[in-house]
Amino acid sequence: MSVFEGLDLKDMLYPKVFPCRCGKTHSSSVRKVIIEKGITDDTGKILREYGASHVMMYSDHNTWDAAGERIFASLISAGLTVTSYVFPQEHVNADSFSVGQ
Repeated sequence: MSVFEGLDLKDMLYPKVFPCRCGKTHSSSVRKVIIEKGITDDTGKILREYGASHVMMYSDHNTWDAAGERIFASLISAGLTVTSYVFPQEHVNADSFSVGQ
C-alpha cells in the first residue's frame, strides 16, 4: 500500500505541503501534471515554458523505444541542450548500482 494512497493529485502539487501517514510532512515541487495523448511531442515546449535549458534524460531500452526517442527529438526541437543515457542492461532496478552507472 502506498503512503500516497487516498491523497488527491491536486493536493500534492507545488508548493503544497502534505502530511503523510508515515508521520512526516512531505512537499512536492511538481507544478503541473499533463496526461493526454501525444504529449511526448510537446515535452520540449513545456519544459521551455518552465525555463529549462539543459535536460538530462535517463531511460532503459524499453522506455527509449516507447517514448524516449520522440521526447529527445522534442527537446532538441525546442532548442534545449540534451544529454541522454540509456542503461545498457535489459532490466534496470532503482538501486545504488544503477544510480552509480
